[in-house]
Amino acid sequence: MRKKFKCYSFFVGLLVSSCLNAENLVSEYDVISEMPEETLQEFYGDSLLENDRVFYQETTILPPTQSKSTPQEATIMGFGDPGTSYSISVNTAYSNAFSGAATNHYYQFSISGIKKLTGRNWNIPAATNLDMALYEWSTSSSQWTLVAFSQVSGATDEQLSYIASSGDYMLEIAMTGAPNTNTYNLSVTTQATYDAQEADDNYWQAQDQTSFHQVIGTLDNNYDKDFIKFTNSQTESVKYSIIGGDYTAELRNSSGALAYTLSANSLVSLSVPAGTWYWVISSPSHSVNPSANYTFNQQTQIERLELRFQSDEQTGYSQRVNWGAGKYSPLHESATIAGQAIDGSGNPVGNTTLKILFKSSINDSFDYTFYTTTDVNGDFSKTISSPTGAGSNTFGGAGLTYAFDVHSIFIYMYDPTGVSTTISSIVQTDDIDTLTTTNSAIKVNDVAYYY
Repeated sequence: MRKKFKCYSFFVGLLVSSCLNAENLVSEYDVISEMPEETLQEFYGDSLLENDRVFYQETTILPPTQSKSTPQEATIMGFGDPGTSYSISVNTAYSNAFSGAATNHYYQFSISGIKKLTGRNWNIPAATNLDMALYEWSTSSSQWTLVAFSQVSGATDEQLSYIASSGDYMLEIAMTGAPNTNTYNLSVTTQATYDAQEADDNYWQAQDQTSFHQVIGTLDNNYDKDFIKFTNSQTESVKYSIIGGDYTAELRNSSGALAYTLSANSLVSLSVPAGTWYWVISSPSHSVNPSANYTFNQQTQIERLELRFQSDEQTGYSQRVNWGAGKYSPLHESATIAGQAIDGSGNPVGNTTLKILFKSSINDSFDYTFYTTTDVNGDFSKTISSPTGAGSNTFGGAGLTYAFDVHSIFIYMYDPTGVSTTISSIVQTDDIDTLTTTNSAIKVNDVAYYY
């Protein structure tokens, strides 16, 4: 007789280990507070883009080596015609104002090495509108090339970014609203380190995502903003959280109107209507640690799990069997559950934790709990051990008699607050056919021993 030994001390050890894993997972988010679910209404308004706005791109602007005017200290004192360019230094704040018929100011500077460049224009006079563009000087064609722009309507701060290499650049400030001679501010800052999503500092540079997924990034200066763009074809229910730093994420619609503010280290469930939306991640206190990552989680509800069950009872193949108590996957000591998590739109649900509860049919104290996380494609794999059994059922095989129990495995979506959510459909595929079950559950024939 071959027995499956699962001594109680081993069980306690595994249970303690599982509990510790759960506690560690929760403790990583122990400052997260569950917020009530909210349904967003669709917003309507003018487009962010201004109609037919074309920045000045003629090639007759003076080349970088022939700047007409050099600013004194932190204030540009002189004013020129619309073609005048000023020479400025990076990482320095300046102020200027328009006068007369001038509607465009140009600021030339040089970059050495590969850096992220951030252009800012703030303190815009309330009665007008200033837009901003960045140009790179091409030595091969001897002309300026437009590489980035920002044109938010009204007297709203403008910001853009660009991954720049050594060369000459020019920042344009264009007055597109009512004439105004009040002072405005500008600066060009550089950062040697930045995340892979850059440049993404405004609506026009937003990272366009085709599916909800986890974003790990950094804010590289106190005024850095990371923009994420997504488009829903229907209302989507999504759990959002942002972890790390004094950072918030603002949800804005296609007109730039604020729909929701996700505060630091919090989680919320939102029903987001069809349309184009933007998440804007920033530090409201302008307190940034460029070397520390933030994690922006986007978890759609898992509606379906597609999985395969590979056990130690069947090596090299997978097949559900009927030993008289139901047609279920068999196992002896352990099995590997692998598959993919999918949302209601058929898209993979990535970077989401799954809680696997292996529930004993003998005694609740014998239950085992395991955790795994889907990757960016929604795929997961976890090897699990089966709980203690009594061998309540028997089946006579070709050479051995199986003493087995019918246990249940429950697979839940597990969010950062420790809340488990059932999955409506689990599709289990083996070498023969497919079985669909509901409410997070599948059953197994768990061999206690042979004789």
